[in-house]
Amino acid sequence: MVWYKKALSKFKKELITSAILAMIVSLLLLIAHYNFGKTFEWTNLEVLSAPTFFDRVLYSAMTYVSVGAFLYFIRVYQLIYFIFITLLGAFRLHKMFKQLLWWGLMLAMYFWIVPKTIEVVNAILSFFYNIAVYLIYLTPRFIGSFVVISMIFILFQKYKTRIIHGLHKR
Repeated sequence: MVWYKKALSKFKKELITSAILAMIVSLLLLIAHYNFGKTFEWTNLEVLSAPTFFDRVLYSAMTYVSVGAFLYFIRVYQLIYFIFITLLGAFRLHKMFKQLLWWGLMLAMYFWIVPKTIEVVNAILSFFYNIAVYLIYLTPRFIGSFVVISMIFILFQKYKTRIIHGLHKR
């Protein structure tokens, strides 16, 4: 027999009584909390706030590095080079277009990508927070039914022979 099975079988009665006592105390505390009139309300969290200008510039630069790396990976810069330098022979136009691309990405990061990312992260955090609060709100009902079922099970186990023999006598 494994050590934990030995320990569980040896201290079975103490474990069950302490678990039942903890559940009853938790149930009483949760019922008291519920009876104070606190109801469940969906709350909208904003854990992350909108960044300042300098934070957005930093985020934009970091995002540009990631988007820029993606553009480099799909060879957009080689296409730009081929069009402006090889075909047109316009180095200044090539440099200006790359600068416009950079500023376009910076503006996209500043006005759209970073705010949308923060909005999505806040929505996800808000969703999981509200689910956790709702489960806590429902807990007294679940614990109450669990305690009642546990009491019935314990009483049935304790008086099993009397109940079974009593049913057969009828």
